[in-house]
Amino acid sequence: MVGGRLGNLYMLSKVVFLCSSTKSTGFGHVSRCLNIALEIVQILPVSRILFCGEYLAFAKDVIQDGGFECVNNSSTIGLDHNTVLVVDDYNITERLLLNYKSHGCRVVVIDDFDQFAFSCVDLIVNFRFESEVKDSRDDNKALGLKYFPFRSSFRDVRDVRLKKIDSEYDIHTILLFIGGSDVGTSASKVLACLDQIFIDKKIIWLSDDSTENVVMKNNTLLKTLFVKDMALLYSQADALICGGGLSKYESGFCLLPNAAISQNDGQQQDTSILAKHYLSYDLGLAGSVDDSSLCDRLRSFFEPENLKLQKLAMRSEYDCDSTNRVSKLIVNE
Repeated sequence: MVGGRLGNLYMLSKVVFLCSSTKSTGFGHVSRCLNIALEIVQILPVSRILFCGEYLAFAKDVIQDGGFECVNNSSTIGLDHNTVLVVDDYNITERLLLNYKSHGCRVVVIDDFDQFAFSCVDLIVNFRFESEVKDSRDDNKALGLKYFPFRSSFRDVRDVRLKKIDSEYDIHTILLFIGGSDVGTSASKVLACLDQIFIDKKIIWLSDDSTENVVMKNNTLLKTLFVKDMALLYSQADALICGGGLSKYESGFCLLPNAAISQNDGQQQDTSILAKHYLSYDLGLAGSVDDSSLCDRLRSFFEPENLKLQKLAMRSEYDCDSTNRVSKLIVNE
């Protein structure tokens, strides 16, 4: 148990999220931690919620808009037995986790690549699809989509699409969001293919790179910077092309068909599993698929039957209670 009890609720002095948002890591780590933090404040009273790490200005603004503190030095966070530490960092080590645990805090690790099954960890969260099939069902593991932390605003997007699930597969607006580091200039290659495939479509390109410009001959391209709530863009789009990370799960919850050009081997393995169950469409690993093959795969993705299969699978596999469920486990409620 963490802290003391008040009725059925645990009284915590502090929840600390150890994560970062940089040019190379993107916003995904902060996004999912923020979704959990926003849910925790609805579950029980917590004196302080901190985000500790390296943050670009955009991420810092989003965290502070949520009412949470940002610090950049873990030595100042004051861990103790009334603290829950949530670690979402692929570069964390067992030695660091042991050091944090020595202060008496509860240690939770978001581990979507199965790297951190250390004895000092109190709870491992891996929301990747079928992680519960590949991993053991230990008491200290929260595995599978039933623990996916989505943003509450995504519910409205999902509800609207539930009404369209069996009738509408027309494509008018396509959202492109690679995220993090764009391996092999994936975005520009995808845009070139889309301009070959479509005419008179609206393509929204979400990117923080203000220097890269692409001219489209047959379609309208709208380039936009990152937004604080992706529900705004998911609600506008009819399909998403992404880089293989968190966004394919977010769009899946929102019943938005997605295709992923994965940016690393771990993402590629995950995308391949999702694609077998019609929860994503696999465009291949960035840098390993040639332009002609990429165009062919995109054409296939946009076939109405493939879009229909994705929407049906997404409707049945995602769980609207998953954010609440994982947040309760994290604070040991």
